[in-house]
Amino acid sequence: MPDSSPPESSGDSSLDIPRKPKPEDFERPVAWLFGLQFIANLKWLLMYAAFKGKLDARDWMKPEIIPSSQTAADVDQFWRKWNETWKESENGNPESEKEFWFDYISDTGDGQKAMYSIAYLCLSDFAVSKSQQLDELLEFVLEPLQLATGKRLLPRGTFLFVGGDTSYHISDYGTLARRFQNPFWWAFADLKGQARSVMVNVPRLLLGIPGNHDYYDSLDGFNRQFRRPATEDKIVAGKRPPLLMLPTFRRRQEASFLALRLPFDWWFWGLDTEEGEIDFRQLEFFKDIQDKYSPHKLIVATPQPTTAFGKFASEEEHQSRTFKALKLERPFLKKSEPLGKGKCRVDLSGDIHHYARYWGPPPASEITGNYSSVMAGGGGAFFHPSHTNVREVRQQVLYPQASVSRNRLADELFKFLNIFNGGYIWLFGLLIAFSLFFAASFPQSTKDAFNSFPPWIELGIAPFESQAPESPTAFGKTMPRSNFGPDTPLKPSLFYPWISSLVGSLILLVTALVYSKKLFKKEYDPEETKPKKKITGAQRFTVWALVFLAFGGLLFGVLGFRNWETNITRYGRSLIILVALLWALLALIQSLKYSGWLFEEARYENIKAWHYWPIWILLLMAFLGFAMSLWFFGRQEAAYLISDLVHFLVLLAVGLGLMYFAYSTGASLKKGIGKIGFLLLGASLALLIIAVPFLYVRKGHLLWALLALLFIVIVFKYVGRLLARLENGWPLAIAWIIFGAGLLATPFVLHAGLWTPGLFSDILPSPAIFDGLALNMPEDRWAKFFLCFLAAAIGAVMSCVLFGWYLAVSLAFNGHNNEAGGAARIEGFKHLIRFRINRQGLTGFVIAIDKPNTTGGTGHLEPRLVDVFNVRE
Repeated sequence: MPDSSPPESSGDSSLDIPRKPKPEDFERPVAWLFGLQFIANLKWLLMYAAFKGKLDARDWMKPEIIPSSQTAADVDQFWRKWNETWKESENGNPESEKEFWFDYISDTGDGQKAMYSIAYLCLSDFAVSKSQQLDELLEFVLEPLQLATGKRLLPRGTFLFVGGDTSYHISDYGTLARRFQNPFWWAFADLKGQARSVMVNVPRLLLGIPGNHDYYDSLDGFNRQFRRPATEDKIVAGKRPPLLMLPTFRRRQEASFLALRLPFDWWFWGLDTEEGEIDFRQLEFFKDIQDKYSPHKLIVATPQPTTAFGKFASEEEHQSRTFKALKLERPFLKKSEPLGKGKCRVDLSGDIHHYARYWGPPPASEITGNYSSVMAGGGGAFFHPSHTNVREVRQQVLYPQASVSRNRLADELFKFLNIFNGGYIWLFGLLIAFSLFFAASFPQSTKDAFNSFPPWIELGIAPFESQAPESPTAFGKTMPRSNFGPDTPLKPSLFYPWISSLVGSLILLVTALVYSKKLFKKEYDPEETKPKKKITGAQRFTVWALVFLAFGGLLFGVLGFRNWETNITRYGRSLIILVALLWALLALIQSLKYSGWLFEEARYENIKAWHYWPIWILLLMAFLGFAMSLWFFGRQEAAYLISDLVHFLVLLAVGLGLMYFAYSTGASLKKGIGKIGFLLLGASLALLIIAVPFLYVRKGHLLWALLALLFIVIVFKYVGRLLARLENGWPLAIAWIIFGAGLLATPFVLHAGLWTPGLFSDILPSPAIFDGLALNMPEDRWAKFFLCFLAAAIGAVMSCVLFGWYLAVSLAFNGHNNEAGGAARIEGFKHLIRFRINRQGLTGFVIAIDKPNTTGGTGHLEPRLVDVFNVRE
């Protein structure tokens, strides 16, 4: 559409939109804890991770300045065609009181109730008390607009800008239609029925930039929602409707990034900086604007905030480097770069799903500033706790207040059903508990290894009879001496060197991987002003020396135990195969790292065939190591081998996986000792998830121990909820330690020997399974299966309870903000920003809804102002 062409009227729609559902049938926020939708979309997330950096979805883009007009009069004329009332004011519209309005939302398309509420506001005009008291309720205004004394109009914006993450989990066609488009049409229909001011003849512009969730389907959904259609963007009966369309809105842009020329010399830049990086097309586009126009009044919208959680941005972060490359000052750094004389700017973003404003004037004051960093990610997505705060940067305004956030999260995270319904955490707990108890009860290899483990015997968890096994039962023990003669040693002289060699081979290969990751890492430099970092011969030698030493250690261990193979238990052989399998997987990862480096290196030098020798060597090592282990130690029954590998992989995945999850994700805002603390927190969660179901069935009393478990869980639920409301997180952490210790101690206090089992004689065919259960596991298969399923049931329940506790404790120490918000699935605390610009500057009106509703209008939605800020030159 040329700048001079007026837009088409939207009129009535025949778009096939599902009928507005009953309030109870509105879709809730997506289930992030491995819910069905998350699992269904997992392939797209994996593809994004695998091909990120290789496929560029921006090849179709033709960026442009909107409008392309050169003079201020032409710019005014363009915007007037999209909203003929944009220049009106309350006092007869003298030239000095012209105003231009636009709306901003971000992180949308999640819970339909929240999205409907925000859509209703986006489509509405309303008025607010001129006193601008933050607790004053907004009142919707019917047509014709008649403003009461003491009220001022906040008219619907000339355009609506969506700041990224348009829908969840993935912004694909189906999700956008269901969670973003449909609520807009339902709100439109309700407003139309009420004859509200939404029914205007001239539509508004719909503009946006993508976030990471828009990228998960390679911007296909974003393209369908925001890109200007190839044909007329209107609905014709009997013809195929537009791909995705919002009522009264028109699509105009041709790229995922854009520059808007606004009245009063204001500019609006929308950057597509996935993870803070800017591609060369954008860089040239915006640098050209900077060189040609030198905007001095600027709004910069980015997918991620420049300031979040009260923490200064680092100069080395990608987004900081992007701003530097665009010749934009960085007031958000600790070493602040103030704006130049005569300049003002607003950095605008979503990504974090609550409202916070840094720098700038206090709320609702006459004071003005020339810079504000605004984070407004409450456009419909689940609520991110607002009380996470590193306290490096003072928040001018926070919505909702930290105390409100703590209370709401405390209520939700300790609700068992909330975690249970939030996905399949319970299923993971069930499978973990079932597999571990099954492995200790049925397969001979894992059962022998477990029952002969000395700590279990000392604690009375393993049967007493296993202390004198008639066959080899633990890794490293021999067959009876009678098979070898009186001089046969229990362990060969090189037993410990072989063990150390196998473990050391994994450690060396992991070290090579970590070193390679740092060595082959592509340093982000948007301007590429720095010379490419060369990898020296000594550095390459170090990498491959570590790899060859690791392979030598693997060979030494495997070949050493090969000569002693008949003396090794089934479980011991399986462990050797597992080490070789892990080694092979690490070698494959190393080959991929090196291959990725060659892909980048091809930009700087001609890659020859011999450059690929490390890849072939790594693949050969991986094959030989694993093949040898299978050939020498895999001739036992396949069922035992699979059972052993599954058993150990479950232990490894739960233990190391949760520790890494806590260290890397939970402690993302921490350094040093803080990261170690989260590592220990993750280890405690892993211990409880693994041990509690097993101990209560294997060691504990099947009646009183389970009743005690229920009592402890219920009592500590209310204790935890109360303590989670406190600003100080240490009481909650101490309660977690006491809670975990109580869970582990109870089965030893209330064990099977304290009770006569006659009570269950009519329920179970073999009441002896309760008699001395900690000392003699029953041989009856059905009784064993019953115990396996009992452990699985406890695991399903306790995984939800423990994970809720873990998130609450983490959140008390500024950890796992995103995961806690996704688990709580709170739909409240949504907001949009209605901006006004005039000759004096910019004013932002932040309009919030504490409780979303499925019906708009006065008495249903209760919007209120939570912030009003001014930015001037």
